[in-house]
Amino acid sequence: MARPPINNRKRKLKKLLLIQQIATALMILTYSFYYFVICLYLRTKIRKIKTKEEKRIERMQWMFRLTMESDAVCISELRMDRATFRVLCQMVSEIGGLQPTKNTSIEEVLKAILKLHHVLLKKPEPISQDCQDERWKCFQGCLGALDGTLIKVTPPSDEKSRYRTRKGCISTNVLGVCCPNMQFIYVLHGWEGSAHDGRVLRAAISRPQGLRVLHGCYYLVDAGYCNANGFLAPYRGQRYHLKEFDASSTRDRSGVL
Repeated sequence: MARPPINNRKRKLKKLLLIQQIATALMILTYSFYYFVICLYLRTKIRKIKTKEEKRIERMQWMFRLTMESDAVCISELRMDRATFRVLCQMVSEIGGLQPTKNTSIEEVLKAILKLHHVLLKKPEPISQDCQDERWKCFQGCLGALDGTLIKVTPPSDEKSRYRTRKGCISTNVLGVCCPNMQFIYVLHGWEGSAHDGRVLRAAISRPQGLRVLHGCYYLVDAGYCNANGFLAPYRGQRYHLKEFDASSTRDRSGVL
């Protein structure tokens, strides 16, 4: 059999070399693409790790400014001074059982705080007949006093109108019930600032684990509430002796400087 011409063999060799070069170039491009993808993935991972660390440092700096910088900032954001915040942290750790870990869920924090209810909330006791306090001895059977307070909040934009008070502030209406020595008995939060104090009180009474008034006892309320069974409001138009409830006046009358 006759061999193919030399020119044909050269052409075939050139084609083979061209195919080999193309295959090599494609392989290099493929490896380069994979290398680029891997580098991009690793860069994203490292950036995420760095971002998490930066966020952790920012949170630590924010908490330091919040709780260590000044009492004014701490009261403005947490409604308590720095000393009270440290006491609360100690109680949450010792009584609530919350341990300082790297990752703590909201559920664990709330569970620890709820364990403090028997310490933070006092059981109501009525004023007895042998009460020696000049300010309270006339209120036999009184469990304490209650009122609503407005606390500024930042709700979602579509709910701001519900939290806007008649003075134009965006606040939440919190019901606080205290005994005569100013210890909390009951607290109800979450109501919009536009809600009337009486409505918040009715909600507190209607709850299964809400505010309860002992039989034959009552709470003192201001003129924003109505006189009802278990709640004593002042008579409208009556001038009360407010100076008798002034601590400084009491010290002057008793002769204590």
